[in-house]
Amino acid sequence: LSEIAQVVSASTTSLSTNSTNMPADGTTPQNDEGDQILTCSITPTNSSSKLVFFITISNWINSTAAYAKVAALFKDSDASAIWTMADATNDDYAKTATGHWIQTAGSTSSQTYKLRVGSSNGNVIVNNSNAGGLHNTLITIWEVVP
Repeated sequence: LSEIAQVVSASTTSLSTNSTNMPADGTTPQNDEGDQILTCSITPTNSSSKLVFFITISNWINSTAAYAKVAALFKDSDASAIWTMADATNDDYAKTATGHWIQTAGSTSSQTYKLRVGSSNGNVIVNNSNAGGLHNTLITIWEVVP
């Protein structure tokens, strides 16, 4: 039976306006595209553990309605994203997006994961209409040991 060894989480309720491009063009996002909005670190207890990621981006919107919003997750200083999500709807309504990702820990060294957002054009706003600080963008990581 597997068991959860630890759970770590990071979150922000801050309104964030991000203007660095992260094209939705079929290429893998790079760590110099988009703007970093959140980091979360974990030190796995077992290199064979599975890391299960839960990502929520609250009330994100593109100020230029004709362009997709893109989110990408990066590990440490790796150049290429390990996970991406895009909302290609061409409207200007704020939405909450969720995503999941599973990978093997690979080591017992500390690992830092960075969430970046962007668009081919316009500003991606996160935690829009902040409702008194109640909107919450977050990363939660479960370590599941074999």
